[in-house]
Amino acid sequence: YICGRSPSTTSTATTTPGAVALRAADMICGHCAARITHAVQARSPGAIVTVDPASRTLSVTGPAHREAVRVLIAGEGYTPIDAILA
Repeated sequence: YICGRSPSTTSTATTTPGAVALRAADMICGHCAARITHAVQARSPGAIVTVDPASRTLSVTGPAHREAVRVLIAGEGYTPIDAILA
């Protein structure tokens, strides 16, 4: 799924030790970020998702495993890539 909306630059994804850090190469705007956030939080209650569409990065802290997050992102039509965030 690629929404075709304009890129957003409003938030910054950072990570804490033990968090899942990924890139979604085709996440380009707040709408894309909201779709990914909703998908992860709906299937991993208590997970904290921080996204930055400008850098196409996201961080998930809490009860979420890397592979499960990757599957959820792909299920929304985006391409998850491992990332190291500052």
